[in-house]
Amino acid sequence: MSIDNLVFDVAISLGAGAITRQGFGTPLILAKASNLTAGFTERVKSYTSAADAAADADLTAAISDKVGIVFAQSRSPSTVKVGRWEADVAQVNDFVVTGASDGTYTITINGTDYDFLATGSTIAAIAAGLATAVDADPDVTAVDDGVDTVTVTADVAGEAFTTATSSTGDPITETETTANVNVATELAEVFEADADFFHFAIDSRSDLDIERSATFASTNKRLFWSQSSQVDIIGAMNTDIFSDLAALSNRWVVPFYYAVDATDADCAWMGYFAANDFDGEAPTAALNTLTNVTVDTISSTAQANLEAKNISYYSSLKGVGATRTAQTSGGFDIELVVTGAWFKARMEEATARLLLNRANSGDRVRYNDRGFRQIDGVNAGVLQTAEGLGHINDESSELVGTRRSDVSGADEASGTYRFSFGGTYSGRVKDVVIRGTVAVDFVTLSA
Repeated sequence: MSIDNLVFDVAISLGAGAITRQGFGTPLILAKASNLTAGFTERVKSYTSAADAAADADLTAAISDKVGIVFAQSRSPSTVKVGRWEADVAQVNDFVVTGASDGTYTITINGTDYDFLATGSTIAAIAAGLATAVDADPDVTAVDDGVDTVTVTADVAGEAFTTATSSTGDPITETETTANVNVATELAEVFEADADFFHFAIDSRSDLDIERSATFASTNKRLFWSQSSQVDIIGAMNTDIFSDLAALSNRWVVPFYYAVDATDADCAWMGYFAANDFDGEAPTAALNTLTNVTVDTISSTAQANLEAKNISYYSSLKGVGATRTAQTSGGFDIELVVTGAWFKARMEEATARLLLNRANSGDRVRYNDRGFRQIDGVNAGVLQTAEGLGHINDESSELVGTRRSDVSGADEASGTYRFSFGGTYSGRVKDVVIRGTVAVDFVTLSA
């Protein structure tokens, strides 16, 4: 499998917010506010040991234990972060009818129009008619105040709805009085406060929270280590939450079945793998032995079902606990996805370093073939490093630059330079088949 299909446009940014080399191996645990004390006012806090977390009175034992199991692994990261997750809040929008001219008044919820035809109606009657129409929507509840306002509230806290208005009479004004809050919006808040992490897990096993977190992971290119014990996961049918994510080819989610929800197997595995240094080795997420995690008892039929659906599990391999399957929902090896992110990060760094060094030496990277080759050169160096580390096969990488004469007018005007690259993922051994013959020569002894 080629790695170039995992690295999209590598946009070089000299601003803040990039993942540092340390942050690339940093895991974050998103904790519900109910599992934190009122003293945990920060969006994100960092811990450098299990004792550090245990000493923080702002963490409950449940969250302290999650941090502790990360540090308990035989390989563990230097830092674990904890983010605060406020409870789900239902979205509320107010729609105000500003006049009573005849015409059709429309409120649109999640793409569906709800109309009221005003003919000699009062403002209050228009609002009441709209409230009745919108209240038929299966996802929201609508009421009017008897004057001019329709208040629309999500039926499920954390489940956002889209809105629009139109009118052939007088305008309808709209205000979002209460914003939707769920795990995805909370992850976005954490991300805004501190984006320097690459792996994350959440303190929830619910399908809805996993689905919402997966959306954040895909949008923000962070690896989500999700865990669930739902029985349909080990079945043959693709009706479970992880199969739903696989159908969306969400390559940023690690779907992990473990029979006991209370066991923080996701945090243990996340911590073990996050400790790997992609700048010094080519690790794998498969066959990792986890500390303080009991081997799951899974039937051979269930194991076959999990593997067919690219869902990971923790079982015994010749008497030793080992993570199995080790793929993301998109069917990619976990280390391949991380390698793609590693390429993006290192190419951004190499290119930014070149631009900064030239600028700070009183020079610049010129917009000509010579400047383009300088950019090609530093990025070819990243490819060579990847080959040396074993992320991609020896002599498999290729970088194709652009000549100045082939640059489009739009790119010339914006000073944009484009190049493409590829390489062959080195893969990992997943099965070993041994065939051999033992020959015995029989010698007949005479009496």
